[in-house]
Amino acid sequence: MTGPKAQYWRDIMRRDFPHFSGEEADFKCHLLDLLSREPSGVGKFVFSVALFAYGELDVLDDVLDNVPSAGHPARVLARIVGELIPAADGDVFVDLTTLRAWVQREREFLRWSEESGFYELQQRP
Repeated sequence: MTGPKAQYWRDIMRRDFPHFSGEEADFKCHLLDLLSREPSGVGKFVFSVALFAYGELDVLDDVLDNVPSAGHPARVLARIVGELIPAADGDVFVDLTTLRAWVQREREFLRWSEESGFYELQQRP
């Protein structure tokens, strides 16, 4: 069972793909395919946000690198970062530089928990 926050984000993203009626695993594969064909920009951002809610930590840089400019309707999706990783309490838009530095430092200790629906920070050895 997926944690409620991740399920919330997955449901939001599924609404943007009304033509897709497959299972969750099929949808994730579909997103991976779409992401592989999207070089940069809003499309890459949206697909990366969706995959982030499926435990794909490696797309976080794509999320942060492609956040749309202020005023773009898709920009609100960046809030997923603050909802699913422990460092991003507060507004993800305030200080992306600090968030990037934290992610760089802690990435190897972040693990996805499908049950909680969060990226959990593991103890250092």
